[in-house]
Amino acid sequence: MRTYKGNVKDQLVDFAYWSKNWGTVMGMVAQNPVKIVKSMFSYPWIYDLLKINELVKRHSEGRTGTSLLLNVYTFSEVVSTATRLISGALLHPEDTVNCNILIPSQIYQAMDLNFLASEVPDAVLPMIDQHCCEKYMDFVENMGLPGDTCSYPRIAEGMALANHLPKCKCLVSVNLACDGATAAYNAIEQKLGVNSYCLCVPYDFKSEEAMDAFAEDIRGMISFLEKETGHKLDWDKLREVCTRCNEIQAMEMDRWDMLRSDRPTIVGDNIWLPHFAFYNLEPGSKKAKRLFEKTARITEKAHIRREEPMKNMRYRAVLWNPPTFAYSHFWNWLERCWGIGVVMDLETFGYTEYIDTSSDDAMLKTMGRSWMCQTMARQMRGNAANYVDDFLSMTEMFSADFVIIANHIGCRNSMGMSGITHETARERDIPLCIFNYELMDSRVCSRQGIRNQISEFMMNVMHADPLDASLLKIEDSESW
Repeated sequence: MRTYKGNVKDQLVDFAYWSKNWGTVMGMVAQNPVKIVKSMFSYPWIYDLLKINELVKRHSEGRTGTSLLLNVYTFSEVVSTATRLISGALLHPEDTVNCNILIPSQIYQAMDLNFLASEVPDAVLPMIDQHCCEKYMDFVENMGLPGDTCSYPRIAEGMALANHLPKCKCLVSVNLACDGATAAYNAIEQKLGVNSYCLCVPYDFKSEEAMDAFAEDIRGMISFLEKETGHKLDWDKLREVCTRCNEIQAMEMDRWDMLRSDRPTIVGDNIWLPHFAFYNLEPGSKKAKRLFEKTARITEKAHIRREEPMKNMRYRAVLWNPPTFAYSHFWNWLERCWGIGVVMDLETFGYTEYIDTSSDDAMLKTMGRSWMCQTMARQMRGNAANYVDDFLSMTEMFSADFVIIANHIGCRNSMGMSGITHETARERDIPLCIFNYELMDSRVCSRQGIRNQISEFMMNVMHADPLDASLLKIEDSESW
């Protein structure tokens, strides 16, 4: 049953996108009903896509006006993109590249290739149902992988070993963001039985020598893809894609200016979700540009109306480290329980330079530089200053009252930087709200465990009272 939003206009918006999401999922099946239904038996995680509207409901609960509209609209575009990528892999494996999610897709787009990152199911499924990927983590652990490995590559490797990853023509990986991900792709390559190419980001990735070397590495990837798939790179199309990347980048910078003001119009997952889904996964696509243009128009109108981003915003915060995928709607809880508006997060606080499209060489070099500076990657590679400087820049740039640190215990890189982060914050009198969690596995730390840790900080450090005390304890450990 749909939850009444308390406003006729909001109810119509909610129902319209609820219907659209169902239409999108059913449309994927309608492309080739026999083949898609057979695929559901081979890849049973596809069934979980039918729960998508329950995810949207959890994120949009209690929201109205622009906040609701942006949320349900962006989710509808994410559903559309995810189903298109999955159906492309299921129906046309001969034209599909399995790739690491930290390799943006400009090259695949310019070669008219389908692409499906192994991490797309990893990211989407735990958001829909916190328990649906536990079987893959347990399976790969029983096969010998240490249980304290990051759950992001652990799920992908588990899917591959269980024969639940769609077939593909070839595979492209990269030595980002961590050794666990690199090792996982070695296992995925062996299980899929296809040829692969691994991009290697140098340790000192900011130097001119590194950028030149990585540009040559991308040329090697292009040659590999042309040989394996028979598709040729269209340089003019790549230039069009990169031009749209720059246009999206300009819109992103305008949005940052608004978020840095004392009157931000959007907060939380309305900032994170479009960037995560379209700026990183599908940069420069026509769909991504349309989404950023539409959200910019909606946000600008709300800013002119002086519409608040949420009810009773009491604190500005920034989120350091990736958000909680197994508790993806925790942004909503922060807003409704404590009045915390997250005005920037680590994954959105990305690379800001433009791609030079004046020549093919310049385009590859500057595009490659943006790839090497991917979120989570640039902070965990090279000098420790790469991590600390970004932490301080984001905190100061967005005038945060405090920093929420999502302490992913499966990430040895970020855990290793905990001491330096604490010392840096102490020296500058930056309050830290730290909670321990596991990225995709709510059995390690439950949703209630996350809420308890944040609530203790708000009560004991910020001396705040909750806006809604009924939200301090929620029985959701067994729910989706």
